[in-house]
Amino acid sequence: MENNKPGRRRSYVWLVLSLIAGICFGAVGMLLGTGRKPPKEFREVVDVNSDGIPERFVTLKYGIVERIDHDRNSDRMIDLVEDYSDGEVAMVRGDDNFDGKMDSWWKYKDGYVELGEFDTDWNGVPDYFVYSFLGVNQLGAWRPNNGSEILRVEIFEGGVKRKEYRSSNSDGSFDDVLEFDSFGQVGKTIRLEKSLKLEDLIDKHVVKTKKYVVK
Repeated sequence: MENNKPGRRRSYVWLVLSLIAGICFGAVGMLLGTGRKPPKEFREVVDVNSDGIPERFVTLKYGIVERIDHDRNSDRMIDLVEDYSDGEVAMVRGDDNFDGKMDSWWKYKDGYVELGEFDTDWNGVPDYFVYSFLGVNQLGAWRPNNGSEILRVEIFEGGVKRKEYRSSNSDGSFDDVLEFDSFGQVGKTIRLEKSLKLEDLIDKHVVKTKKYVVK
């Protein structure tokens, strides 16, 4: 009878360890989402360059990224904001001169920039609008302070500026076009037989759907 006691003790120890392991694995499973939803909102703070000042702030809702704020120059002020929709970036706003005011805005579609707006005189209102497809610039329109007057329209081919439409009388229509070579040098100026509006140029030069992409 005495010889059986060590074996009984070992069986009892293994039983206790098995119970503890089962409880621990069960708790971990609950925390990983088997029976509990992720927190509604959570904010992660990241010190990117290990200088003791956090530069990135990630906001998640139900485990999905909703917004990322950046302090790119470590002055404790947010100068770049990424807004997300369904886990994909939808809008990016930037303060590129670090004066505390946003001066660039990028709207995204399917993971690529579709429209960029830029405040070139630092008054908080965009003046230059760039239409893109799959992240490649196609058309840029100079419209000071988001007003009705359009000074000129630039056309890009493969991301390189090749044409610039100008108006001779500031009536919102364009009747002159300057052509550029691959190095950005002005070639010739052509007078159009028929004036064009911004909408005409967008319809002509801006690709809007992926069906036009040649693979």
